[in-house]
Amino acid sequence: MLTEDGEVILQQARRILREHKRLKEIAHEKSDEISGEFRLGIIPTVANTLVPHFVERFAEKYPKVTLLIDELKTSSILQELSEDRLDAGVMATPLSVAGLLEEPLYYETFNVYAAAGHRLLKGATCRVNNLELSDMWLLQDGHCFKDQVLQLCSLDDAKSAKMLARIQFQGGNLDTLLRLVRQGTGYTLLPAFMIDQMPSDEMKSHVRKFQKPFPAREISMVSRRAHWRRKTVTALRDSILTNLPRCLYRKKAPELRVLDVCLS
Repeated sequence: MLTEDGEVILQQARRILREHKRLKEIAHEKSDEISGEFRLGIIPTVANTLVPHFVERFAEKYPKVTLLIDELKTSSILQELSEDRLDAGVMATPLSVAGLLEEPLYYETFNVYAAAGHRLLKGATCRVNNLELSDMWLLQDGHCFKDQVLQLCSLDDAKSAKMLARIQFQGGNLDTLLRLVRQGTGYTLLPAFMIDQMPSDEMKSHVRKFQKPFPAREISMVSRRAHWRRKTVTALRDSILTNLPRCLYRKKAPELRVLDVCLS
């Protein structure tokens, strides 16, 4: 255990190491070449859909960059950014954390994915106030996507609280929830990027869009404002933007209801 004085010394040592590393990187960045090791954290509900869209093309364009990608929850990415163990993160925003630069990449709507014959599939679209917690499958605690989904459901009354308490399974990833719904009962909410990759017959049988305003999340490239790998951050951001599918909004639109990110 660190003493109070030890904690002060540790923080100062980290600052010295950061500045030493920064001096070397600044000297390297004076050249136009983009190279070196770059560590990127991506939240799980984004990683499985976004990474395959850009990683191969980025590797081809910047062969001298070693891109290390970690799938981490929001709290872990923020911690590792603060300690310089990550160079950047891709996550839901706005976070409004001092010292961090948020560069929006896209806006992604939420969609209902329900078991065949479910009540939410009866209409062509779904209303937010039709959502109930009694048969909804959720991600585990710690996923910002779960927190955003719960913002759409009223938890103020005793009935809703009891419903949430009866949910016995909380999945670790969206693929697990999708399979549970497809082969069983109930429903979950999935991001548009994931829906876009489904066969058309599956979308017709299981997916419904929401009525306007569409609930959505903002996904951004997040890095330290004073980060010395700015050229690589920009190159990575531009590579992602170039390879996004049409199902995503490039800018915040009036018909979107962008949900908050809850930081515990």
